[in-house]
Amino acid sequence: MAALDLAARCHRPTGSPFSGSAESDVARGPVRKGGTVGRYTVLSAVGPLIAQEAVRAVDGYYHDHDLPRFGEIGSDAPELWEKFSAWYAAVFRAGALSEREKSLIALAVAHAVQCPYCIDAFTQDCLEKGSNLEQMTEAVHVASAIRGGATLIHGIQMRNIAEKVSM
Repeated sequence: MAALDLAARCHRPTGSPFSGSAESDVARGPVRKGGTVGRYTVLSAVGPLIAQEAVRAVDGYYHDHDLPRFGEIGSDAPELWEKFSAWYAAVFRAGALSEREKSLIALAVAHAVQCPYCIDAFTQDCLEKGSNLEQMTEAVHVASAIRGGATLIHGIQMRNIAEKVSM
């Protein structure tokens, strides 16, 4: 698993400024669900190396203080940002699907595309819209099953090429 896959396993306390090095957050043994690694609460049982990699991924590249800065992307292309923002808002308004259902879908997709900012934002959004951890976990499993199935179906491409080469 890549370090970014692992970053989603640890939840950083919201609003906390983080300082210090990942080395100070090294797990000394297996970490149980609800356990901590440094300043992080572990959401699923992980081994010490996985926990350490998750902390390094979060501390090293993705910073929760960047998420509220998302709107800055529009500063140099305001017309495009306004169009994107309007479309984005429309997509997440209740329609045939409720806002809660759309947030669960977004959370699952966030995991599939491995976007820690999206995982953070849609975890919070799902909770605010009344989803519970069991529902959110099930949505993540759906995304994982689709991603796994997509990987496996590409095995047919491998078989087709192997068959051509073997002829």
